Amino acid sequence: PEESRAFVKETLREGGYADSLARILSVLKWIRKEGLKLFILPIIEIVCAFVLSYYQCSIDISGWLNFDSILTAISMALLWYVESTLAPAFDELQTNPIAVIQRFKDFPPSAKPQ
Repeated sequence: PEESRAFVKETLREGGYADSLARILSVLKWIRKEGLKLFILPIIEIVCAFVLSYYQCSIDISGWLNFDSILTAISMALLWYVESTLAPAFDELQTNPIAVIQRFKDFPPSAKPQ
């Protein structure tokens, strides 16, 4: 039918649903593969803050590094949690993206996020 043709055309056009989905899925694949490496930066910051706390500076950089490492660790943990929580949805998107997009399109307008 004509509606299906329009949907497929919109999905496959450059910058359409398929391109957006491919970008999102590539980031999510990277997070799954390299997720634990995200915690290296806050660990390095904590070590630097510990080492720098023994040196006298006119600026208290160790306090700033401690605070920043905590924020970075929380951000990385949140990112990892979201990815692991939504893993079943991501798996479904990877195996059958057209069906998921069609299912999303079939939601009533009031149920779709704005």
